Amino acid sequence: MRKLFYIISLSLLGACHGPSTDENPMPKAKAAISRAADAAAKLKNLQFDYPKDPACGMPLKAGLEDSTEYKGKLYGFCSKECKEEFLKSPESFLAHLTTP
Repeated sequence: MRKLFYIISLSLLGACHGPSTDENPMPKAKAAISRAADAAAKLKNLQFDYPKDPACGMPLKAGLEDSTEYKGKLYGFCSKECKEEFLKSPESFLAHLTTP
């Protein structure tokens, strides 16, 4: 009876302290941060056809988060929301653009 108790205790103890499937999430987090930084750097190196966000007018030098191509021209945006607004009615925004 005593042997049975020890066997059950050891098996439960082993089950509680078994190897985890994801022991250290830090390498994955660092890789994600690195990919985001690479994407941001590539975005900043693009040559845009207009130096301001066409939706809100903010200069792209102040901050750049997204871009889109429309009628063969590349436009940059300070935020995802500005890009979404632009894409709803691009012509209405482009009609108000003036060359800087």
